[in-house]
Amino acid sequence: MADSSSSGSIATWLDGAGRRKTRNKSDTLEICARMSKLKPGSKLYVKYLNKACEMNLLLVANAVRLFIRKRSSVNWRDTHTEDLLQQGYFGLRRAVEKFDPSLGYAFSTYAMPWIRQAISRYHNSKASMIYIPEGVSQQVFYIAKHGKKKINGSGLATNDRLLDAARYAMRPLCLDAPCDRKENSRPLHETVPYVTPEPTYTEEEPNWATQMLGEAIDTAGLSGLEASLIRSYAHAGRISSAARSCGLSEHKARPIIRNAVEKIKAAHHS
Repeated sequence: MADSSSSGSIATWLDGAGRRKTRNKSDTLEICARMSKLKPGSKLYVKYLNKACEMNLLLVANAVRLFIRKRSSVNWRDTHTEDLLQQGYFGLRRAVEKFDPSLGYAFSTYAMPWIRQAISRYHNSKASMIYIPEGVSQQVFYIAKHGKKKINGSGLATNDRLLDAARYAMRPLCLDAPCDRKENSRPLHETVPYVTPEPTYTEEEPNWATQMLGEAIDTAGLSGLEASLIRSYAHAGRISSAARSCGLSEHKARPIIRNAVEKIKAAHHS
């Protein structure tokens, strides 16, 4: 939900980014070259890192602007945009740390993929109601734009059924929403038929692990408290939980379980 406070803080952020922009592209290269000779985490290193980030804040604004343009659910006045700007800044800092000026690349060319990655990862993991893997969401947007799959996509990103599920997950519907745009339209949940659940058999059949444990207990001749503790310990995996289920303290249950385990080992080797 948009509000004036969020739009005001975003405007302040953009105004500060414009006033701190670099005047010369070689300035960033020079700062990164100095950083490469310093120890990461040192006071001077952090100073150069912050300065390089401040000089390139407009890269974050441009990346967020392109990201919002492709998604109708997000706009500049949304509070979510503040989070996108923050995550883009984290990507910018990582790009400054990893940038090698000796390779001859422009810093903006190197930094934009880092910024876009940080923004898209945050949006996919936090903003959407259903988590969608990053590669799958990128493939969906690529298909929507180009009408075909990305050739170098991973196995998940090329699965047709998974891509269809991702498209529907990106557009979740509220069951209280009207079925159509007509006035006094029924809500969506009234059109979904309700099926009365059939009674199910509550007692579960023992699996192979439970059967093997029962056979081991019978072979060792355990009964009563020892058998109950061993079953609880096998189910919970903690002596404290097993003791609590049998109404004992952990101090009293520990030697009983230890003796029961020794009996099972002895019966198994005999």
